[in-house]
Amino acid sequence: MVKRHLPKYVSLYSGKFLYFKHPHTKALHRMPDDPSSTAFAREYARLRSGHHGTAGKRSVKALIANYTRDKLPAKAKNTQTAYRRAFRYIEEKIGAYDVATIKRSNIVDMQNASPDKPATANRRLEALSVLLTYAVGIEWIVVNPAIGVPRLKSKRPKRTPWPANFVAAARETAEPDTLLLFEMLIGTGQRISDVLAMQWSHVSADGIAVTQTKTSARLVIPLTSRLSDTLAQTPRRGLYIVSL
Repeated sequence: MVKRHLPKYVSLYSGKFLYFKHPHTKALHRMPDDPSSTAFAREYARLRSGHHGTAGKRSVKALIANYTRDKLPAKAKNTQTAYRRAFRYIEEKIGAYDVATIKRSNIVDMQNASPDKPATANRRLEALSVLLTYAVGIEWIVVNPAIGVPRLKSKRPKRTPWPANFVAAARETAEPDTLLLFEMLIGTGQRISDVLAMQWSHVSADGIAVTQTKTSARLVIPLTSRLSDTLAQTPRRGLYIVSL
């Protein structure tokens, strides 16, 4: 198959896939493989008539449904929650649109629509980029237009470690249970959800074994002398080290 045998606006990509390139939006739409088939002729007529942005089998809503079914279950729970929240927003805004019509400028506009909420905007951008990467993988589009779109910068002051006098004051005034949690957080450097999940059986001479909730990474964290002393002085009231 050579390009001169293909109808106007249709090209061969990667040596085997046919795509219709819309003359105005420049969006690429995957075509049926056989240009002599009825399905190809029907899809070509639909795209030439301008009905390229309506709901259909390759809408953003359908893409979200496919990704949620095929890929989302393998993600960590917190990631699933964040993606589902972002997917609801994306579906509400552009769920009916053909995935192939999404342009970089549309994504930039979406980012700029939430200048006062950069973290939320960046999470939505990440979720959309994940969806579009998936769309490339299932051959709905050729490239991911979200790649390279800049993240919004946070206006919040950069977080800094507590100064030594703050740490000392906390240790002097905290109640025993609060102090235990405080020392566990400082001594392991882990997220509070992972610290709260740590059990006495996870503690050994090598340190504390932890499977991180967000990354699923398995670590053994060596005990600092202070944390080792704290654990030695802490009564065991159940399976979990921290019982609040």
